[in-house]
Amino acid sequence: MKSLVLKDLYNIGHNVRYMLLLLVIFAVAFIPTSGVTEYMFICAAMCSMMVVTTFSFDEQSRWARYAMIMPVAGKDLVRGKFIVSAVFCGAGSIAGLLIGTIGGLLTGQIALDGEGITGLMYTAFMAWMGSMVYGGMTIPVAFQFGAERSRMILVLVVIPLAFIFGVYQIYSAQGMEVAGSFLHAWYLPVIVLVWIYGMYRISCRIFLRQEL
Repeated sequence: MKSLVLKDLYNIGHNVRYMLLLLVIFAVAFIPTSGVTEYMFICAAMCSMMVVTTFSFDEQSRWARYAMIMPVAGKDLVRGKFIVSAVFCGAGSIAGLLIGTIGGLLTGQIALDGEGITGLMYTAFMAWMGSMVYGGMTIPVAFQFGAERSRMILVLVVIPLAFIFGVYQIYSAQGMEVAGSFLHAWYLPVIVLVWIYGMYRISCRIFLRQEL
């Protein structure tokens, strides 16, 4: 399992600096106009789609066909993709938090006091959950349609991320304390876990019935 995850991380490693540059460009474009919150969600969503790039590498090298003649179970291969997706989602949320904080300070939108820090952490938490839902959805789509076709499909399918962002906006509009919002959102991680498990099961069915 560890080798499957490391394989994808090594393959994607040379794209990291380009992704960071793109995130900085998006920060310059979005933070002054749309705000830190929107940027953090965009940042997490963009990084969650990086798992599709690993499918491109696999398709070019016919990795799945080679892996199946090795002592690797199909379910392990699928599980590895979900672990890689979780890594990308976590990295995107952290990058969004760090770059968003810097951008928010430079534009005067946030203050590094107790309330401001808690608010940033809560936003990063919501962005992470949204990206996990979106990232989990990309994997069965990529298994079914391939990397290139799935990119076009996934650009249109943003409902899960929009739902998480909508929940965040509702809490903010009602003027709830951010600390209290954490408690009110206790059920969201449960929903995310159920969603990820469902996507994992679907991905296993799609992959195991394919002719490699």
